[in-house]
Amino acid sequence: MHQDHIVVGVVDRPFAVHGTPKHPAHWVERSALDRLNLPEDTRVLAAELFGVIDRAAALRPRPVVDQHMGAELLRRQKEGQAVRLVPVDDRTLELMERWRAVDDANTAWLRELIAARGWPGEALVGR
Repeated sequence: MHQDHIVVGVVDRPFAVHGTPKHPAHWVERSALDRLNLPEDTRVLAAELFGVIDRAAALRPRPVVDQHMGAELLRRQKEGQAVRLVPVDDRTLELMERWRAVDDANTAWLRELIAARGWPGEALVGR
């Protein structure tokens, strides 16, 4: 299974409870390190962790982008949105049955896809 994201936690107190008002959790991007008010040792550690992540990610084989799967996702999205965008006053029982059928088919298709190949993120289907 291929992932599009790597999540790493850095904490100021390894044995403290995190994600609390006293010790909030934050997403930090590499580009933000210089703008954040961080202690110098935390900034150096974070920069080093980003380097380690880059080196580890480079070792993982990247899947070939599946253009057909990406096109199928977009087709299914378009079909799903088409039934949803019908004005409320124009919705019929037939449309609602179609809506349910589209959702059921898309849900089943996506479950099978995830079971077989993982989440169809950018690495698998492209942008």
